[in-house]
Amino acid sequence: MYYYEIYGLKIVTDYELEEAIGKEPFDASDVTVLMDKEHNTAYDMTEADKEFEGYFYHYEPAMGWIRYPNQGAFIIENGNSIKYKLYDGYNRLLINEIILCLALPIVIVQRQQLMLHGSGLVVNDKCLILSGKSGAGKSTLTNELIRHGAKFLADDTVALEVDDDVYAYPAYPQQKLCLDQISEELKKECTMVLLPEDDGVAKYGVRDRNRFYDHKIKVDMFVVINPTDDVSEPVLQQIVGADAMGLVLNNIYQRGAFKKVGMSPELFQKCITVAKEVKVYKLSRPRNGMTTKEQVKLIMENL
Repeated sequence: MYYYEIYGLKIVTDYELEEAIGKEPFDASDVTVLMDKEHNTAYDMTEADKEFEGYFYHYEPAMGWIRYPNQGAFIIENGNSIKYKLYDGYNRLLINEIILCLALPIVIVQRQQLMLHGSGLVVNDKCLILSGKSGAGKSTLTNELIRHGAKFLADDTVALEVDDDVYAYPAYPQQKLCLDQISEELKKECTMVLLPEDDGVAKYGVRDRNRFYDHKIKVDMFVVINPTDDVSEPVLQQIVGADAMGLVLNNIYQRGAFKKVGMSPELFQKCITVAKEVKVYKLSRPRNGMTTKEQVKLIMENL
């Protein structure tokens, strides 16, 4: 068995997740990931499914499933169990991605834990989360901040603990990047693994435990990147009140899942707390042109 702590969850699994950092065995777990020996064939791929290039998934409050062509079927239940069946010829690296990037987030939705869509970084012992739509420039800005000494906490999804304060949990030490997003420095200093294509674009898993921050930390800043034609240079604007709440809600990870299963009053209250206790900013940047250094300067001055 393998033991991990990812997104603040203690995970026991019979499947090795090579990207994650192994932990010493623990008695009690939050989530188990186990091969489904009594697999329900209703979740298997049909011949019609196999002609579909994407994957199939389904959400309910306490049960979800994923069917991935030529890879496997995954059943997620009660926020504490992932059962899987692997198909002949499966790709191990892609199975890792399915468990970490698709199945675990469904677990978190079922647990009504708050996750934000973005990159988590630690700069001078302060934590910031960079968010924004696909193509907004999160990876480019993340890499530039890492080049300036930031530690990497999470890529694409940041799990939070929300009480009176807001804390972010570490994920695992891998960034998923296109080749043009990987600097020469990263190529020299990090391990790179070519990941299987799942959206028609070749991406690499960039792994470096030395750049990874493996501890829970209080969140100081939440920045939503907004490419726009309305500015000629980057502008960082602090957002408060209902507008801050709107930015938090719009950047929840797996928003579509919550639309299907609903958001509990407790989770909604957590969003309110994040908007209130964390400094929320909108970073408007020119849609065209490289202004990464200027963006870093603005963030460092306000963090």
